Amino acid sequence: GYAYGTELTTQAAMLNAQTDQTMVDHGSHTTGTAAGAGGYPGSPYRGVAYQSDIVMVAPNPAGSNTNLIDAIQYIQDYAASVNKPCVINMSIGTHMGPHDGKSIFDQFCDYTTGPGKLLVGSAGNEGMDRLHIGRNFSLTDTTLGTFMVFQSSYGNNGDGFADIWGNQNENFLVRISLINANTLTVEDVTSFVPANTSSVMLDTLVGTNSIKVPVSIATGIEPFNNKPHVLVEAYNSAQTNGYRFIMITVIGQNTAINMWTEGATFHNLGLGAPFLMGNSTHTVGEIGGTGNSIITVGAYTSTNTWTALNNNVKNAPAFAAIGAIAPFSSFGPT
Repeated sequence: GYAYGTELTTQAAMLNAQTDQTMVDHGSHTTGTAAGAGGYPGSPYRGVAYQSDIVMVAPNPAGSNTNLIDAIQYIQDYAASVNKPCVINMSIGTHMGPHDGKSIFDQFCDYTTGPGKLLVGSAGNEGMDRLHIGRNFSLTDTTLGTFMVFQSSYGNNGDGFADIWGNQNENFLVRISLINANTLTVEDVTSFVPANTSSVMLDTLVGTNSIKVPVSIATGIEPFNNKPHVLVEAYNSAQTNGYRFIMITVIGQNTAINMWTEGATFHNLGLGAPFLMGNSTHTVGEIGGTGNSIITVGAYTSTNTWTALNNNVKNAPAFAAIGAIAPFSSFGPT
């Protein structure tokens, strides 16, 4: 019923196709946990609902709202055709979005859920990551600064996003700078861009070492929630040292913002106000955890030590009391 994709409905077709992605097994892993039959009769390693029928859809790209909506609709249509209820699990997520339940995807989920049509999403595994900053500005306290720190050997070498959301009918300004942390000097900087004006600014920041850092700032009022929105992209992967950082500056008066980062964390580099460290209080991701009609599943600690199938003893990366929420499991704001 769609103008794209491939439908596999027989065992022979599935065995012939083998896999949709050869290097990724997260979808089959989570499906096995939910509904795997164990591989042989009486297997103790079966999933929770092991007698369920399985419909798997691999939307590509996985972050596309359109493809995810099509995937949900496809499964629900199939379930209706065989007169069975369905539970759709989405163990995927992103921090690009308003986190307020008003995104196009979340509104679709509100529309499509109901008896026999349940949606389940993952909270995320970023419960220990400083990927969020919330800030209230006054008339006199108007400035926020923070640095993007990437997951690399340099600690600042990489590519990433910052997604910044304001309040309805209010405004704020955003600027990107390339900072030399050794000398605490600005090597290059963009102009300030207002959030409430629809625009896309493309620029290249150039350091004194001639390394170029392409950046972009896209702004505008989002029609689905009427909030001013700024999406920052920074491509800092060409850096060859450990002390040139991407700095984001936000200016506002009598307003508030929330910002999330993807591919990085927020850090103040040990500097005082107005520079802020990121926090981990708002780490539940879009798709899996921000909507009103999605059952959000986190992780809890069932054990801290176990013996793997190769007989090696394994320890959890962060200890937690049995039954407690796992330290890595995302939480907040919903």
